Amino acid sequence: MTRFPILIEDDFELYGNGLGDVASLQYLPTMAFLNMLDDAGVRVTFMVDVAQHLFLTSQRKHDRHVAQQCDLWEHTVRSIAERGHDVQLHLHPQWLGASRRGGFNLLDKRWNIGLYAPEQQRQLVTHAVAYLRSLLKVVIEGYRVVAYKAGSWGMQPSRVLFETLADEGIKIVIGAREGMHIPANQVDFRGMEEASLPYHPDFDDLRKVSERPNGITVIPMAAYAPDWPALVSLAVAKVRSRLVRTRVEERFYHRGEIPQEVLSLSPLEGRQQLKLAYRPYLTHLKLGDVPYTYLMRSLRAVIGRLRRLDRPLVPLVIESHTKQFKGHYSDIARFLRDLKPEFGDEVEFMTISRLATILDQNPTLVRARAAAA
Repeated sequence: MTRFPILIEDDFELYGNGLGDVASLQYLPTMAFLNMLDDAGVRVTFMVDVAQHLFLTSQRKHDRHVAQQCDLWEHTVRSIAERGHDVQLHLHPQWLGASRRGGFNLLDKRWNIGLYAPEQQRQLVTHAVAYLRSLLKVVIEGYRVVAYKAGSWGMQPSRVLFETLADEGIKIVIGAREGMHIPANQVDFRGMEEASLPYHPDFDDLRKVSERPNGITVIPMAAYAPDWPALVSLAVAKVRSRLVRTRVEERFYHRGEIPQEVLSLSPLEGRQQLKLAYRPYLTHLKLGDVPYTYLMRSLRAVIGRLRRLDRPLVPLVIESHTKQFKGHYSDIARFLRDLKPEFGDEVEFMTISRLATILDQNPTLVRARAAAA
């Protein structure tokens, strides 16, 4: 029987354009999520955006509010670890070279780390890894950073990034999904040679499987094309969210109107809009502002398809955004509670750190063109 480790990875971050507040978008929804996870007996991985925090930390002496947000961020991340969850590395590179004006964060227009100079990439990764180790070594004995999630899925070109990740001891990379194409962010995962199973990537083209094991394992996000009932439930949920205004009105956190240069900063503009066309709407497994029926239907569809692979272990990544949870807490709690009764021994909730250990112990579970010498 194929086993499906369920890897819920939460992108712990503010909005990509720099708007938002740690208290409302990170601390409060994370505390609620942790309570739900405790009730369900589930452990997950939080991918924390250290690039955001490093920038805000550099500004804390100039703004008491920023200093309070930095303290709350660190408190929240330590709380996550203290409650038994995995903490790993997430980076939104648009925080590099950011500035503050009038209480707003003004970020770079490049949301893909592969578009930055090699030295900038190396410095950001090494600084972020060192920071996480320093923050959490007092909470978790022997804490290691073993996994990386690209901000906005951007990690092409990949050579410098993957070499740096390998040098820092990072073993797992998440964020690639067959069919994903975001031209404005120069993301193109079309034509992945391995779309479902863990594989060693070619550092020059992460869509290709490496000739030999190389220390890095890509865990693809499973592609999912929702059927009509799932699409309808998703559309209804999106409309309902807008009607009841569950998204925080960010302008109330600031003095004056939000500058247009901040509001317009998004190479992902329009990506979340449902487009009804002959070609199916392609996405991946998500936890956030989606209803219970959609959550369960999507997982049933993906597991039903991947059972045919007849492999001993097929990890399934569920991308989570706690900042989107408001208005959907009951759906998420029900999903966590019902998943094991629905699928039984086929599924197991697992942290990414635990998966990294399993793959180290069982290297044949990771695909490469040739076995290690």
